[in-house]
Amino acid sequence: MIELRNEILREYEPYKEDMLLGRITNVHREMYDCLYSGKEVKVKVSGRFSYTVFGTADYPAVGDYVIFKMEGEYGIIHKVCSRYSELSRSDVGGTSNRQVMAVNVDIVFICVSLNIDFNIKKINELLALVYSSNAKPVVLLTKSDLCDNIDKKIDSVKEIDDLEIYPISVYFKEDINLVKQLIKNNTSVFLGASGVGKSTLVNKITGKDELKTNTIRESDSQGRHTTVNRQLFYLTDLDAAIIDTPGIRTINVFTVDDLDVHYKDIAMYASKCKFNNCTHKHEPMCAVQEALKEGKITEERFKNYLKNIKISEYNRKRDAIRRSRKR
Repeated sequence: MIELRNEILREYEPYKEDMLLGRITNVHREMYDCLYSGKEVKVKVSGRFSYTVFGTADYPAVGDYVIFKMEGEYGIIHKVCSRYSELSRSDVGGTSNRQVMAVNVDIVFICVSLNIDFNIKKINELLALVYSSNAKPVVLLTKSDLCDNIDKKIDSVKEIDDLEIYPISVYFKEDINLVKQLIKNNTSVFLGASGVGKSTLVNKITGKDELKTNTIRESDSQGRHTTVNRQLFYLTDLDAAIIDTPGIRTINVFTVDDLDVHYKDIAMYASKCKFNNCTHKHEPMCAVQEALKEGKITEERFKNYLKNIKISEYNRKRDAIRRSRKR
């Protein structure tokens, strides 16, 4: 099994005498699939747990470590361990709630097809999600066997940020082996639109047809059916966990104003800065910079915060230019 982080072990310590520690692999309406000691068990939250959470985002999600106790044929969840990363987006219903996609993830593979739907805007938006999650982004440019100008498209992605970028094809064994090495000893999630080949890639990695995939329509190169729910698979030979997600149609990525929700710790210190328009880079009496020096905010998290601001500003300016051209 993937080595557990010390913070999770510390949370489990007070409960270890009479409770178990497992990991959520699938979420159903009221029940959850939970991986414990190499096998899956059915679990559900306790009544008390339901009264202590503030919203749906606080309920168990795929990737969560949970502390539970077996009672008959299923287990009762008493506690969800603190998440060291959370991949979430604004609720597609337009509410202020966030929709949790996967948690406790080390690497997020942003999958983009090189075929006909190559879109820098989508990559930007997906990057914004990853930067706020505390996970590492890696870009997989899929269907490389169907593209002639790969280098040009790689260069366009490099303009966004200094990223790890790999053009791959599920038909090339060396590409599958490359991805296997990247996911080794990690929890990884595959993110992207429907039809980019996420589920096919996961099937190739696992060596099984775990995820249902259908053929691609020749008219628009879109898949008829791909993953319909989030699932976590554990790969014993690689000591790795992988999460496949449904294709994302609407990203609902947050704006600069929404960053306070995803970076509450930085927002708290920012409210204490001397200047309301503080950029947290060079101004005097900047509470965010003080928090950085004292180790209350990590350098990596602050860099991701600045990258999200950059991406949001880039998208805002691009949209403004497009609107002006339509007039």
